[in-house]
Amino acid sequence: MPGSKPTIGFLLVLVCTASVAAQSPVIDGPPPPELPEMLARDAAGKVTVRAIKLKQPLKVDGQLDEAVYQEFQPFGGFVQVAPDYGATQSERIDI
Repeated sequence: MPGSKPTIGFLLVLVCTASVAAQSPVIDGPPPPELPEMLARDAAGKVTVRAIKLKQPLKVDGQLDEAVYQEFQPFGGFVQVAPDYGATQSERIDI
């Protein structure tokens, strides 16, 4: 609205967001994997997953025909949270 002032809460959000963005990431696990690998696992079982930025939106239609599926490898090897915490996956899952 013309002449209105931003609220204090809005200004606080902007300040917090700016300070978080300026920090470098902390990785509590193995270093990021080298391409084409998407996942790195260390001897302690900690995992670092490479994040990618999509060049175009995915069409969620059950067809894996977008270019991203040819450019990057899927990964799996997850562990269970429930019912058996820490157990290997009971079903194959790739993402």
